[in-house]
Amino acid sequence: MSDKNKYPVASKKNDVMTEDTISINSKQAAIMVKDFVLLKSFDVVSSGQYRKFVLRKKDLCEQWAMSMHSNYHCIILEIRNLSKYSVMARSQGHMEIATVCSKLMACVECPQVDNSGWNTCSITKVQCVGGVRVNSASESVPMVVHPRFMIFCLSFWYASRFEHVLRRVVRGKYTKLYCDEFTLSEISAMIVSDSEIVKMAVDNFVNALSHVHRTMNNFLVIPKRGSETLSNFSI
Repeated sequence: MSDKNKYPVASKKNDVMTEDTISINSKQAAIMVKDFVLLKSFDVVSSGQYRKFVLRKKDLCEQWAMSMHSNYHCIILEIRNLSKYSVMARSQGHMEIATVCSKLMACVECPQVDNSGWNTCSITKVQCVGGVRVNSASESVPMVVHPRFMIFCLSFWYASRFEHVLRRVVRGKYTKLYCDEFTLSEISAMIVSDSEIVKMAVDNFVNALSHVHRTMNNFLVIPKRGSETLSNFSI
């Protein structure tokens, strides 16, 4: 079986992103995130073979592969850039915010509602009923923030742990046992038409990233020079 028949091939011509700043809500941003989602999803169900396939086709200068590879790495960079907010918060003396961001980036579990009674918000130091746990359950001492920070915590965690979340979602729906009953092309076609994997993941990531950029840019008083963008390397 040839590579062309074995793997899905994108049918786009000019989607390589070269702009310095791309609006999060633009069509270009959606294309970039979708390419990331598809490449990562196909790579999960193919046990790492799809990315190698894309690299081979990129080296042969096939436009769709060059575009997908470029977009994938732009999103990887965008995710990694979120760590800059923790560094900037620390540099401005907001040690609590920096610590919460660091904990969220390192935690494999989604932020959890803590209903154990009264807690002290690690950001404001205010007493609150319940709260949101932002560190791993494996840590003996919970780090809890006020419930009003829930949306930010979920957004920051989802955006910074997007690869991890996507892998769990894909593997949860398309288990190895299930995939063994179909060809890779059939499984790939299922993923492409799966709105929960593709559309929902893209929309959730864009919304989460937008919320994080907007919140942190306002809090840290970052000059308006392209916030709310993808591939904004000067965050």
